[in-house]
Amino acid sequence: MTRVARLYHEEGLNQTEVAQRLGLTQVAVSRLLKKAEQNGIVRTTVLTPPGTFADLEGLLEEKFGLTQAIVGDAMRDSEEFVLNAIGSAAAQFIESTLKPGEVIGISSWSASLLSMVEHMHPPKKSENCLVVQMLGGIGNPSAEQHANRLATRLARLVPRFWLKILL
Repeated sequence: MTRVARLYHEEGLNQTEVAQRLGLTQVAVSRLLKKAEQNGIVRTTVLTPPGTFADLEGLLEEKFGLTQAIVGDAMRDSEEFVLNAIGSAAAQFIESTLKPGEVIGISSWSASLLSMVEHMHPPKKSENCLVVQMLGGIGNPSAEQHANRLATRLARLVPRFWLKILL
């Protein structure tokens, strides 16, 4: 078991290569690897990189019934650092989850949305996406102009973008 585990995990051989080297079948190697794990010869450890909060995200998802929670790391307790963390996390989320043909709704002018757009790179899978500015609510009329600029900036990051303003 130990020899199989070392060849597989430490030397990086695949199961077929381990089987050939030791004169075993691939099925036997697979079973020995499973037994090695069951007997504590092989243990799996997941190291969470600094700046990630998988445990806290899991607790938030469970407590509030969320599909996914993302916690950003603000290096200091200041508005600038908090907005930077929110913007960076939101940009990374949009970039990694956006699919062709999806609709991105921008609700209003906000510092956190602006930070997200400033941190974004053009997403790879953003063909035929639609950026929609969703207006509404009571507030400063000048915010509408700022919201238009924010939605336009976001739309320009998306190749073959469409911008639609809903009034």
